[in-house]
Amino acid sequence: DLLRLSPDPDPERLRWGLGIIDRQLGHLSSLVDDLLDVARVTQGRIRLQKTVVGLMEIVIPAVESVQPLIDERRHQFHLHPSTHPLFVEGDAIRLTQVLVNLLNNAAKYTNPGGRIDLTITVDGNEAALTVGDNGNGIPPDLQPHLFNLFTQGKRSLARSQGGLGMGLPLVKRLTEMHAGRVAAFSAGEGQGSEFTVHLPLVDPKPSHFPQIGSQPQQASSARRVLVVEDQPEVAQALVLLLSALGYETASAADGQGALAAVARFKPTDVFLDIGLPDLDGYEVAQRLHRDQPNPPRLIALTGYGQQEDRQQGQQAGFTAHLVKPASLEDIRRVLEETPLA
Repeated sequence: DLLRLSPDPDPERLRWGLGIIDRQLGHLSSLVDDLLDVARVTQGRIRLQKTVVGLMEIVIPAVESVQPLIDERRHQFHLHPSTHPLFVEGDAIRLTQVLVNLLNNAAKYTNPGGRIDLTITVDGNEAALTVGDNGNGIPPDLQPHLFNLFTQGKRSLARSQGGLGMGLPLVKRLTEMHAGRVAAFSAGEGQGSEFTVHLPLVDPKPSHFPQIGSQPQQASSARRVLVVEDQPEVAQALVLLLSALGYETASAADGQGALAAVARFKPTDVFLDIGLPDLDGYEVAQRLHRDQPNPPRLIALTGYGQQEDRQQGQQAGFTAHLVKPASLEDIRRVLEETPLA
């Protein structure tokens, strides 16, 4: 409202307002993701994509994700890695989610200037990842219920340590889906807490080590990008964004319009929504691959992000799959990762 009331806001005020909007949108997206994950867990709809992964492939992105909150609250963070590489079998994205939840809780429930430790050790045939802090601690009467859905500790009226009580149940369920277990310990209020995730260790094979690929190609101004989206404001925003990045753009609001626009505009890439009012995105993709001798590269940009949606998209001819709301980094990445022929 303040930005709307200021017809020509100064750059500092604009940065301030955009910063607030960006942080709150990120918080809202995180809450929605947690709610969706709770629904998927309770309905047994989460499907893991398991590979053999090194624990540091999980630890590093998790720490990077929580680092801004750690810095904001001026915490001291210490990582204590294992003395040798450890490997587990699991879904790297979901295991990173487990660790992000634990680190986020430690940062949130530790007073500013506190200490957080992430320690990786071997416990028999298991890897143990322990997140410890010197924060608020956990009352004894709450500890048996920590991993129950929507369980929350005592909070001030300010609700400065907000949340919906979904993070720890997700941690427990996702860990169990990896044949692991999670345990919590606290000496009581004000005594800090420790959460330890145990995961079975596996022996890596050479083929399991990550391959180092080529660097992403720079965006090419020769790309012509078609946006197919039935929500006008979403379509307009993406067209303006792509134009600002230097791409030639066009848009269509439904499946039939997309087919006509491809024939007329001849795009190199198409951001294609799945839930369109006439033909859905899968059918549009199938028709383009059937009827076009050199079909454009198809990128799904949709609210449908489950594994079965991605598999159906691959079968229909999509080469990339982004879930709304897609970040600027994701949009750039999918456009730059495949050079023009």
